Parts: sequence; structure tokens; C-alpha cells
Amino acid sequence: MQSLKKFLGFSPRTVYSNLLFKGLLLSSKSLTLNQKPAMIFSPHQDDETLGCAGVIALKRDADIPVTVVFLTNGAKSPVSEAAAVRRQEATVALDMLGVNSANTFFLDQPDGGLRTLEDKPREDLISHLTQLILTHKPQEVYVPHRQDRHDGGDHEATYELVKAAIAQANLETDLEIDLLQYPVWILWHALPFVDLKPQELAGVYRLFIGVAQARKKKAISAYVSQTFPQGFLDRFMTPYEIFFKE
Repeated sequence: MQSLKKFLGFSPRTVYSNLLFKGLLLSSKSLTLNQKPAMIFSPHQDDETLGCAGVIALKRDADIPVTVVFLTNGAKSPVSEAAAVRRQEATVALDMLGVNSANTFFLDQPDGGLRTLEDKPREDLISHLTQLILTHKPQEVYVPHRQDRHDGGDHEATYELVKAAIAQANLETDLEIDLLQYPVWILWHALPFVDLKPQELAGVYRLFIGVAQARKKKAISAYVSQTFPQGFLDRFMTPYEIFFKE
């Protein structure tokens, strides 16, 4: 792959990812910003900005409540004292998007450990997520795509944990919650018609983020400790965000 990249002058994976993103844009339905309070669940500090910065900024511009929950501490980063660094970066990025510290929660689970939690810690984490949902009463919940293909499985595990928390919350009160999945890594690693099956494409929506696009780019740049593959960030710099509805 490296020799092919050197020969071509660009990464074939970048081309593939961008083509897949453009295909999703063409096949998607338009999503209109609504007045529903939102809760964003992010496995690591940066996923919320990559996947949802536009919708976060637009909702906050309209004074719609947005709560952001980080499940892990992001400490697998190569930066020393990574957890503290990434928390600070997240605080700066969310401040740019209009979310203050009172509506930001860091649960500090081990980075890379969500999928392998023992039964009791897993139950405790689901209960914590359930209480956050019951307290803030979001009408929209955003989670990473259920097959997001992130190393370590934290993204897929976040989807599963949040689904369980919503089900538990619904046992205590009748909540009307729209669940939207945001893709981060799946468009980079996806196997066509394996991860994104034709029937799933019927639930793809695009949101035009317009005036929030520049702020999204700036918020992404707040994560100075993070490095990404060349070309990976291309699709996050466009004026659209993609979501999958169930």
C-alpha cells in the first residue's frame, strides 16, 4: 500500500473514502435542523467534533440544549499525560461550538477497554449513562456507527452501551428519543456491502452545516495532540455531516 501510494502520489484509501462519502451524499435524504435537545456520546475526545460538530454548533446557535458525554479518557494517545491533555482539548473544542463545561461529562473509562468491561463495571457504566439520559432528557441521541471499525472497539461498544442505557431509561419513564449514528472510521475502513449493506443505506441522512463549517474546522484543529492518516480528515472538512437513522 505504501509503495502504491508513493507511485500514485496519493493514498488509494483516501480516494475510496471520499468516493464512498460522496456516494452516501447522493443517496441520502436531507435532514433539517430541529429544536430537539441533543446528547452526543463520544468514545474519545475528538469523535464528537469529527462526527457532530456541525449539528452541535447549529443547535447551540439556536439556543437548543446540547450535552456531550465522553466515555473514555483517551489515554492511549502518544502524548504524555494524555488524559489531561485530551480533556483540555475537548473543553476548548466544545467551547468553540457553544457547549460549556456544565454540559460536558468525562466518564474516564480506560481507552480501548469498553468492549472488555467485566459484568459489574459494565452494568455500572450503563446505569451512569441511563441517569445522564434521565436527567437531561434528550430527544435526540448521537452515537458512533454500530460498525465504526475503530481499533480497540470503543466506538462499536459505545453504540451498544448507549442502546442499553436508552432501553433501561425507557423502563423508568416514557422517552421519545431519535437515535442517530455518526460515522467516523467506517468510511475509512468499510468493506462495501459488508459493513454498509444496501438496506442500511435507506436510513442515511445528510445535514448541511453551512455557517458552522468554519467553526468545525477550527474545533478539529483544537485537537493538536492527535494525528490522523493523510486524507482521513478530508470528508470532515465538507459542508455536510452524514447520519444513519434506525
